[in-house]
Amino acid sequence: MPLTQIDIKTGLVVRHSHQPARVGILTGQIMSTVVLMAEVKWANQTLFEAAAALEPFNVEEDLSFESLVRNRRYERIESLCSLMTHEKLSGSSLSNVIYSMRTAEIQFFAHQFVPVLKFVNSPLSRLLIADEVGLGKTIEAGLIWTECRARYQARRLLVICPPSLVPKWIRELQDRFAIEAEYADAGTLQEKLKKFKQQGPSQSFALVSSYDALRPRKSEKKILQPWL
Repeated sequence: MPLTQIDIKTGLVVRHSHQPARVGILTGQIMSTVVLMAEVKWANQTLFEAAAALEPFNVEEDLSFESLVRNRRYERIESLCSLMTHEKLSGSSLSNVIYSMRTAEIQFFAHQFVPVLKFVNSPLSRLLIADEVGLGKTIEAGLIWTECRARYQARRLLVICPPSLVPKWIRELQDRFAIEAEYADAGTLQEKLKKFKQQGPSQSFALVSSYDALRPRKSEKKILQPWL
């Protein structure tokens, strides 16, 4: 119930009715303007608040999710954003958040996020996608890569596909996921690996190639023969 002037006492623990997680202590000071105001010492500041927006805080109250929803006790969107920002700045991984949900230029289809959930929950972080033609395997793979970038700071992507699909992969990654991918043959990949060795793990790239383009040349086969 909202506070009345009789309820306002020094040391009373209250919370803001529109921000249930905001708990403070009354100083006992009041101010009568258009509405009755009570001074509250919050965690980081002391402010006069409308008494009608304050209520006594009961530590024994049922604060379960079901109870809060049933009693229509919701926080503001700013509180959620603040909490998520804090978690990100502290380096925490928000395991219950699907980062790729709203970061791609795609129409939402629930089945395309099933592989993302399976990948996230996989102990080996491996996944075989074997959907039928037309169900969006390219998009599903792009969503998984987006999730990897957000969760694990992944920086390097290599797509190997049939030659006819190379342009599609480059186009899809650019248009739908804003990933600047480039075509790579064996020479390009070798150069990227050299730079990676020199510059370290900070190097980023996204490459798309085909089986044929990555096959070693005759001169390279001699060098690779012990490993073939």
